[in-house]
Amino acid sequence: MQNSIWFFGDCFTWGAGCRPEQPYYQWKKPGDKLWSEIVCEHFNMIEEKPFYKMGATMYVIVNFISSLNKIKEGDIVIISDSEVKSTLSISRNKKNISSISAYRLEDFEQWHNEEEKHIVTSFIDNQVKPYEKIWEDFYVNLIEHLAKELKVRGINTLFWSHYEWKNNNKYETVAQATNKEVNDPHFSWKGNKQFADYIIKRIENKEWLVGLI
Repeated sequence: MQNSIWFFGDCFTWGAGCRPEQPYYQWKKPGDKLWSEIVCEHFNMIEEKPFYKMGATMYVIVNFISSLNKIKEGDIVIISDSEVKSTLSISRNKKNISSISAYRLEDFEQWHNEEEKHIVTSFIDNQVKPYEKIWEDFYVNLIEHLAKELKVRGINTLFWSHYEWKNNNKYETVAQATNKEVNDPHFSWKGNKQFADYIIKRIENKEWLVGLI
């Protein structure tokens, strides 16, 4: 049976900037692919579609935990954290748990009335943003424990930190590729290839939990 690679992360895992519904997609050339697709093709493994949420590390971990019963021996998990500027919240239909990100506060009107909006934004402003490092350490510790449990089951977990793309110029962005014609900070098609090379090298070198423990 062919094994799978499971992707858990934020918009950089999803492929934001290079999706068909986004402006930069028209720059796509033959052979251009998302980094997750490149990695799976390189190792001849099935791509389990990215489980992502913009700027919401806790939601990433929730998705990870919810998928544990489906991940099988020999599979690979690739998971990242994200900038901690969000919190779990009740969904618009009041039937599910969702995530509210400080990056998307303009969307609050479609999810909450004004009183709820004030409560949630106040929590993010007072209990999350001032303590990002503490929250980051908390989330990364959870990922570490989950990775160790999967290792017992014969499943390797590769953790990559959001600092890999933040504040550096290692991977070309959409904004750079288009001269800011599309001012998007996510990976360009070239950036996706560059990041795929980074992940492939780490898998081949068995550098699973670099930056985590």
